[in-house]
Amino acid sequence: MDTQENKPLYSIAELAYFEGQDYLLDEFGVAYSKDGKKLLAYRENRLENYAVREGTEVICERAFYRCDHLTAIVLPKSLTVIGRNAFRDCPCLKSVNLPEGLLSIGANAFARCDSLLKIALPESLREITNNAFGTHSDLQITNKSPFFKIENNLLIQGTTAIALVGKPDYLKVPDYVRSFRNFTLAYFTGHVIEFPVGLASTQRTTFYDGFKQLERIYIDCPPDANEPLVIKKFKSLIPNGLHKYMRVKGCPSTYVSEEDLKEATTDEYGVSYSKDGKRLLRCKLDYDNPTPWEYTVREGTQAICRNAFWQKKIKSYNKHPFIYEPFTLIPSTGLLTTITLPDSLLSIGENAFSNCWSLTKIRILCAEASDEAAVRAKFKRMLTKGMFRRIEIIKQ
Repeated sequence: MDTQENKPLYSIAELAYFEGQDYLLDEFGVAYSKDGKKLLAYRENRLENYAVREGTEVICERAFYRCDHLTAIVLPKSLTVIGRNAFRDCPCLKSVNLPEGLLSIGANAFARCDSLLKIALPESLREITNNAFGTHSDLQITNKSPFFKIENNLLIQGTTAIALVGKPDYLKVPDYVRSFRNFTLAYFTGHVIEFPVGLASTQRTTFYDGFKQLERIYIDCPPDANEPLVIKKFKSLIPNGLHKYMRVKGCPSTYVSEEDLKEATTDEYGVSYSKDGKRLLRCKLDYDNPTPWEYTVREGTQAICRNAFWQKKIKSYNKHPFIYEPFTLIPSTGLLTTITLPDSLLSIGENAFSNCWSLTKIRILCAEASDEAAVRAKFKRMLTKGMFRRIEIIKQ
């Protein structure tokens, strides 16, 4: 190697990455630290195949950044760290071996290496940082490291999903996953994804530019989950544009589909229930001259769906464009004054009782041995503050 003191090949800005060290150039123009333990940079962009010198322990940040012609790289057994962006934007890179002894792969290290189709994680590997393999969905990853696992098309470290593997159409996130790294689901091309209810955090760019063909996001819940609270939680984890795809699985849903309404059964009060009787779907009464009435929800009902008693009707209004006169509104449920709810209820959907202005009493039927404080706490989570003030516990 030749020591370059007066005629460096790199600009001052590029040499800033070398931390002011003396550096050596090999015959291919690749810069190493003077002790030979760090590969600092290569900027000539002529190499197609290159074997990193034995004894190198670190490939530094941006070392082979934008090497357009690089197709294969051989890494030595002495290597322990691949720095951030080390091979980023190497579109022709097809072959790379990750040696035993490698401990860490930096952020974006192999991002935008679109020709790289296979990579094997060695047993020694302990750390993979954000977006290390980019969003290249054709990349097949195999793993020997005990610090990682590949399950359901996800590369997982502990309880954190760090990379998408392959192109799943239905992606089911394992139950123990609690968080996602940046760009993990970027450019997801499948139709359905299922999250566990225990998911706690995502990053700002987890969903970056993905979900172009998405049809549904399911949230897998236990049978006794409160659906509106689950949806509220996931609205803080998932971007606004994807909220419309969210549905729960495993617990009664407060969403009503056309199929639900086709299969519904309607009682003498005009209230419709789902086929299995576990969900109250709609109140279809339409009073021209509303009269006070009371209603008892069927025992065994687990959910009152969104807008169930909400529909309202314009009684009369002034059509003159220059004279303001308030609308006269009445709820289509008539003057509902009292409703009795069973203790079996688990979820009450958004706006279920909105505009029921005449509703003054909400009775909760529960067993004699029930803990009244627990019953109140349960319904406090489901009802608005104004509605909760109207509840009355009735033991039987």
